[in-house]
Amino acid sequence: FAVPITGVTGATVIPGPGGTASIAGSPSIAGTEVTVNLTNVSNAQTLSVNLIGVNDGTALHDVSIPMGVLLGDVNATRRVDSADVFNVRQTTLQDATSTNFRMDVNASGRIDSSDVFIVRQQTLTGLK
Repeated sequence: FAVPITGVTGATVIPGPGGTASIAGSPSIAGTEVTVNLTNVSNAQTLSVNLIGVNDGTALHDVSIPMGVLLGDVNATRRVDSADVFNVRQTTLQDATSTNFRMDVNASGRIDSSDVFIVRQQTLTGLK
């Protein structure tokens, strides 16, 4: 968001066709960012997260945010391919940071051989 958020009353998720997803816990707010934790998310789908009652200090708004979920797409091309595997291999043995966090596909805090393995397994999947 462009302005600080002072509150969000809730969130819902609408999975894509044939997909699954649910909200885990309540949204959290830090300045202009709202974090919504998702669980049971199916891979290779597009879904929508709906924020309910977003308070920007002047009014309440509902906001719908479409997003794609594709495990292993570390370069955001909407397809997992050899370039993704290469990118993860180049950052192996590094801690996850704000610049390389997409490569930590198993969310362990460190990019390692298991991340490379996961990306390799997802090769040739994509979002429509």
